[in-house]
Amino acid sequence: MLRIRLHSQSTTRAPQRRSGQAAMISMLFFMAVSLAIIFGIAVAALRETRIAHTNHDARRSYYLAEAAIEDALYRVQASKPFDANETITIGGFSSTVAITGDGDGYTLEAEGDIDSAIRRISVILENGIGASFTYGAHVGWLGMDLNNSGARIVGSVYSNGLIHGENGPRFTGDAWVASNADPSDQKQLGQSSSTDFRRASANMDFAQSFVPSLTAYPKELRIWLRKVGSPSNNVSVKIREDSGQKPYVGSGALEFGNGSFSPNDVGCAAPADFCQLTIALSNINPLIEGTKYWFVLDGSAFNASNYFEIALHTDGSYSDGTAMLSGDWQSGTWAGLSADAKFDLHLEIDQNRIEGENNNGIIVEGDVHAYEIDQNVKICGNGYYTLIEGTPTTGSLGFLNDPDSNTCAPPLDTDGTPFPSSPTPEPVDLPLTLETIGALVERADSGDIIPGLTLQNGQTRTFDRETKIEGDLRVESNAVLTLNGDIHITGQFTCDSGTVRLDPAFDSGSGVIIVDDRAVINNQCDLIGSGHQDSYVMILSRAPVRESGNAIHLRNLSNALTKVIAYAHFGDVLLENNLTIHQVTGVQIRLQNSAEVVYESGLANVSFTSGPTGGWVVQQWREIE
Repeated sequence: MLRIRLHSQSTTRAPQRRSGQAAMISMLFFMAVSLAIIFGIAVAALRETRIAHTNHDARRSYYLAEAAIEDALYRVQASKPFDANETITIGGFSSTVAITGDGDGYTLEAEGDIDSAIRRISVILENGIGASFTYGAHVGWLGMDLNNSGARIVGSVYSNGLIHGENGPRFTGDAWVASNADPSDQKQLGQSSSTDFRRASANMDFAQSFVPSLTAYPKELRIWLRKVGSPSNNVSVKIREDSGQKPYVGSGALEFGNGSFSPNDVGCAAPADFCQLTIALSNINPLIEGTKYWFVLDGSAFNASNYFEIALHTDGSYSDGTAMLSGDWQSGTWAGLSADAKFDLHLEIDQNRIEGENNNGIIVEGDVHAYEIDQNVKICGNGYYTLIEGTPTTGSLGFLNDPDSNTCAPPLDTDGTPFPSSPTPEPVDLPLTLETIGALVERADSGDIIPGLTLQNGQTRTFDRETKIEGDLRVESNAVLTLNGDIHITGQFTCDSGTVRLDPAFDSGSGVIIVDDRAVINNQCDLIGSGHQDSYVMILSRAPVRESGNAIHLRNLSNALTKVIAYAHFGDVLLENNLTIHQVTGVQIRLQNSAEVVYESGLANVSFTSGPTGGWVVQQWREIE
């Protein structure tokens, strides 16, 4: 019995011990897993903390480098003094910018390093749009006309065309008259095929497009053609502007040159070779540089047996034009020929002299450089020429040899030296290229756009940035307009007894008022720079020369604060009645009464900033590490 009882007790306690061991093992396993999870979470959290801290430091490093770059940018753009290495300190950390380059452009590189989280930034900075005005007056092919002893250029004049004066206008510097340009401006002299002209109703009219390289009047057109049979009726020749890749027709069509020829003027007939025909063209309006035009041969009748053939070339070597045929050019319907006419267009650019209208003529205190010097030009300096009117004791040559002290005040009254057989000056392009003008327009158009605007009766207005005005701008009756950037006026600009000024933040920079139509400035309108001696307001008209109206007309401007450059790349400028400006450029320039241009040395290097920092352009901004 006893043995049985003991056995029964043993068999009931053994499972309890095993159950406790299992629970212990389970608990240990759970604790191990929990510790592993907790450790993993802690490690991940620590890693994320370190990453976040590193990213935070990296951002701080980037902002530190960026702040250093911006500080250096300000120093360059605001013309503040700076060293090759500029250091900025923020929150106890420093960044140094390395500045390399010159006045045309700089490269700026800055490093931010906070707790070894390094970020580097590189910026390429280029200078903005500038120009060099070397002469007080720079004149295109249509020349310069001065009237009245009060008309004066304080400085030198360079003209690609005739200089004409009367009643004693005066240049205090030198006068240059160029004349060596080739009058054959546009031509295509190859020949590989031909086309019928006036043989059928579909080829009654012929046209060829071209783009002149300078602004001047058309003089003559040379074309190559021949007769077939005995054509009758004269042919009219017209030059018209382009409109939608064909000659412009309709109301308001301007004429630039007209001519005609008769069949008898054509001296060759098939099967003989083609011959040159020269057609004189009337001077109505000048052709404008860079503008597409067409010369049109307008036939009045066709005949299948009596017609003309026009020489063509099909190799495409003349890139500025193409030839077309039409049954009636006024209808605007044309058929392309995939060829160009054989032609040679001459411009009126052979007036290469300086001349005076009467005994007073023109007075030049400096030297004169021209192919021909007229009888009534009084030179206080030396004369460089091929032809000069007068003898060693009379006329211009006589005055050159013995100037009088009333005309040439001492010490200018010493004898000048004649230099016959001197080289004739070469033409000099106007200071701004078409690309520069386009860049100025694009910059002005990048800002605000507003409709036409009239300010009057003491109103004030500030343009905070570049502004495009779609329409006319009028500033009148004591109104004041302040500019913080260039402006582009698609219509006409009129300033009459008002003020347009640049914000002082322009500093030594100059501002541009671009006008697509005419600019009329009169009656004590004040055009004022920033207040810096080298800051100017440039009126840039894109209007062409026309029979009536001037691209820029300035009169009665006598405020000593006025700082004006008048620039008409395609048009003419009229200055009259008691005004003083500092530089004038135009295809044609006229000074009347007491108009005066006073050249200043700062004009040799004008920077057209657009607002306080617009003179510099960030070409590249990137992170390099």
